[in-house]
Amino acid sequence: EKEKEKEKEKEKERSKDKEKEREKEKRKDESKGSGKSSSTPKAPSSTALTCCKNDQLHVWYEPDATEARDSNNLEVRLCLQNKSSSSIEFNSCDFDQTMNLRVQPAFKPPFPFSVPGKGWGTLLVPVLSKDVVRPQTVDGFLHCGDGSKAKVSIKLPCSLWMKDIKLSSVEFKAVMGHAELTGRTKTMRIPKDMDVRKALQTISQLLRVKLVEIVDSVAFLYGKSCQGHHACVVVKALSDLEISVEVKCTDATLCSSLLQEVQDEFNIVSKGADDDLDFLM
Repeated sequence: EKEKEKEKEKEKERSKDKEKEREKEKRKDESKGSGKSSSTPKAPSSTALTCCKNDQLHVWYEPDATEARDSNNLEVRLCLQNKSSSSIEFNSCDFDQTMNLRVQPAFKPPFPFSVPGKGWGTLLVPVLSKDVVRPQTVDGFLHCGDGSKAKVSIKLPCSLWMKDIKLSSVEFKAVMGHAELTGRTKTMRIPKDMDVRKALQTISQLLRVKLVEIVDSVAFLYGKSCQGHHACVVVKALSDLEISVEVKCTDATLCSSLLQEVQDEFNIVSKGADDDLDFLM
């Protein structure tokens, strides 16, 4: 009798486990079929850039919301704002493919999905690049359920494939002394709403390079591309209104590209920033 009771208890436990698995699979299928993102859609950040705009739809992309660490893959987050009162369904998308840049089919959420009237949606676009030393552009179309399509253009600076790596001053000097580096320097005026510290913070965040140390009025920063290129950045304060930015890389094209990004940033926009540089150290 005791053995029978034990067997019945085991059978009940197995049934419970099976029921849990069925519920889990059911929730997974419902999530896939709903066409809705698992994360709550949100408005774009202050750094987001417009890649599509018409009467019904406004699409931004997040140049900072990417994951490029130890490979040539990253995800670009698109923020979709439905300006109409009716829901918009997105059935598919197609992007131009090149030898050096490919958009992977693993979109999140998978197509089809919809954005409610006057609401927000999010689409993660996976990108694979063989060329990380120069800026690139991804062009394509979002296809809607009513047969219309929205043209999208996403600019990808090469800094997206940079990793900020912490180095000691000794390690930094070793890279500067022994690596085959190509250097370029530009003198730049600091935007009106910045001081030298804010300019330094902007450069660090923009290029994804980590502050190594500050000696007198000179800051030394370091980063490395996902393909292993060294990037050493030296920022000198020439006055309260002017800085000198020197970029040294093991790839000449990457050097020019990163320096141009800083120049473009200072020419286009001035950003507020926290004066505390502890996060860089």
